[in-house]
Amino acid sequence: MIKKIIFIIAFAVVHWFLMMMLVQWYWFNYNPNVDTGLWAQFAHVMSFVFSVPILLPFILTDMGEYWPLPLQLLPSVCNSLLWAIVVLPIVSDIRRLRSKKDKPQAPQFAQPTAAQTQ
Repeated sequence: MIKKIIFIIAFAVVHWFLMMMLVQWYWFNYNPNVDTGLWAQFAHVMSFVFSVPILLPFILTDMGEYWPLPLQLLPSVCNSLLWAIVVLPIVSDIRRLRSKKDKPQAPQFAQPTAAQTQ
């Protein structure tokens, strides 16, 4: 259980940092009059993917202009926590399947029938 909590916290922090970095980089470096390079297109797509599902309505409505700073940060933190909770079962299943694949299977012996034991 502790490992899952550590994973959720670490994933949420990394996700939040990457999301903020990509969103800020894209918003402050985007110029519609100039042909955008590959990195700008990648940043646009990744900032959109990272900001779904909680942050997108917040961005589209521009409600952040009227909210105090702690409430502006809350949707992005919740978004990162939601992503961490969604990714946790996927990572756990991958680890479980890898550990099953790496363990040698114990030989399965047939159970003796009643006729064989007499």
